Amino acid sequence: MVKCNKGISLIELVVVIALVSLILTLVYMIFLSGLNDFRMEYSNVDNQFIVRQSMSFVIREIRRADIVKVNNGQLRLTFHIGDEKKTAEYRVNPENDTLYQVVNGVWEPLAVGIKRFEIIDKSNEEVIFFEIIIESLPDTAGKTFTLSSNIVVRE
Repeated sequence: MVKCNKGISLIELVVVIALVSLILTLVYMIFLSGLNDFRMEYSNVDNQFIVRQSMSFVIREIRRADIVKVNNGQLRLTFHIGDEKKTAEYRVNPENDTLYQVVNGVWEPLAVGIKRFEIIDKSNEEVIFFEIIIESLPDTAGKTFTLSSNIVVRE
């Protein structure tokens, strides 16, 4: 008598299912790792963008200003537009971590996600010289992004 063995045994089926499960688990782990890395990098890039954009705006406003004053860690810019006088200051509200431009007493939000905006006065009798430091909130990995710029004002 000749036996015809068509099909697979239970042991072969269990081994194949185990191998497929192992491969799918590895692929899923790689996918999750990539997704987490993407989220961390996106958060990091977003923080860098916010800080760079804020610094760029403040420096552009300093260049446009007619009068630049630094007093007690506060930056005050004065613009003369025709007969109108506009005064601007920059402050961070720690309650909502937002950088504001205060123009003639009106608070206008510039950037959300700013932890620190600091002005360090390094002036002497001859020149107005100060450093601006802007720091972001921590990203998903707990890292902050800090940008500083030294400003020399010529009169």
